[in-house]
Amino acid sequence: GTAAAFAEKDEFANAALAHILGQSGRLRFNRAQHREGEELLRKAVDAAKTAEGEDAPLTAVALSNLAQLLQATHRVDEAEPLMRDALAIDRKAYGDDHPTVAIRLNNLANLLKATNRMDEAEPLMRDALAIDRKAYGDDHPEVATVLNNLTLLLRDPNRMEEAEPPTPH
Repeated sequence: GTAAAFAEKDEFANAALAHILGQSGRLRFNRAQHREGEELLRKAVDAAKTAEGEDAPLTAVALSNLAQLLQATHRVDEAEPLMRDALAIDRKAYGDDHPTVAIRLNNLANLLKATNRMDEAEPLMRDALAIDRKAYGDDHPEVATVLNNLTLLLRDPNRMEEAEPPTPH
């Protein structure tokens, strides 16, 4: 009994630590203190993995936060696999139609858009939009956000191959 109680307290402490480190890291990130934010967010990932394991939603949150900082600091090659891992974890934990999965899809789609991979980004955004519409209805702010992201992607000048050919004069 005692060992199990200690393990349970330890898991709780690590989960709390992961949450605190994640919040602190995001605060630093939002204040453009990227080096400090990254350090805290990496510690949050470690604490989440220790508390709940590699495939836990807490770990997905920590990975996603770190990935967003890495993307913002122009390290997309490092960010993308973390975003994909977070998406896979949440799909496994919540199922394909959960709003948390929609958030992960939208984040990954925005990263792909930022690297001019529009054909990969579009179906992810459309999936996120369908999930959010089903979960929240058409008038929810989350639906509006994803719809706006999709509209921006479809209007992107890098999609010239889909544009109408110029009309001869």
